Amino acid sequence: GWTPRGVAQACVPAFGGLLTPHYRDDARGLLIGMSLNTTRGHLMRALLESPCLRTAEVVEAMSRDANQPVNSMAVDGGMTVNDLMMQTQSDLINAKIERKVEKEITGMGAAIAAGL
Repeated sequence: GWTPRGVAQACVPAFGGLLTPHYRDDARGLLIGMSLNTTRGHLMRALLESPCLRTAEVVEAMSRDANQPVNSMAVDGGMTVNDLMMQTQSDLINAKIERKVEKEITGMGAAIAAGL
């Protein structure tokens, strides 16, 4: 995680276990590395970085299995409006992030499926 003045926090977003590439259904969510110097800002940064790090693990595994680099990633959903999060994701996977115009494409797909 981010380390200002020697303060390090990390979040493990395993609230329902860890899926790809670890497959640990017994894993639990964690906030670690806190001290008396930890601020809300540190915690928020750890919470923003954690899904990016998990996604980077999956992208790395996919790239390795396909023997192909990942040059871009199309994203949608509520978290994609956060510029810091999308820049962090881009930096971690070394790829271009392409935001969809429709931010809630998953919800749109569910509505279309329900209509059918």
